[in-house]
Amino acid sequence: MNLLISDIDGIDAYINDVIIYSDSWEQHLMTIRKFYERLTEANLTVNLDKSEFCHGTVTFLGHVVGQGQAKPVLAKIQAISDFPVPACRKQLMRFLGMAGYYRKFCSNVSDISGPLTNLLSKKVKFIWDENCERAFCKIKAILQTEPVLSAPDFYKSFKLAVDASDIGVGGVLLQEDTDGIDHPACYFSRK
Repeated sequence: MNLLISDIDGIDAYINDVIIYSDSWEQHLMTIRKFYERLTEANLTVNLDKSEFCHGTVTFLGHVVGQGQAKPVLAKIQAISDFPVPACRKQLMRFLGMAGYYRKFCSNVSDISGPLTNLLSKKVKFIWDENCERAFCKIKAILQTEPVLSAPDFYKSFKLAVDASDIGVGGVLLQEDTDGIDHPACYFSRK
């Protein structure tokens, strides 16, 4: 799919999930037309039952996107919030995988999750302690704040705030709005 549409602006795809976005209705209709022409040329079809048209926001790959913002799907965050305390590495890996999918919405995830990722090593005995409990609860709490990322405007300047410690490094890419308020476009962190 990516090869088929790579030269069309305003379309992103992941395997067979496609999103079309634009700044104006006219531009949107032109992009949809180009997309359908490409599909027709390639003998591909769209499942209309799984499609959404003319919405200000849509769900795409576990995110609610639109109107210049992206945020996690609440049902996914609820599943993370309801996740029980892991009793083994396999359960911990599942939790970290679920939460890790939304790491771009959270500041310093690598630092926070350090006690949990340390337990993934088979060289370490799996013992859930206070540090693990704190990290587990903090990750849940961060995601429950309903974090939002702003779509970057590549015609405006960015601010990059970074921090490092003995445990890891992290940062946030910010962009100032017309009221002078900084909004996160993306977080990153590494252990």
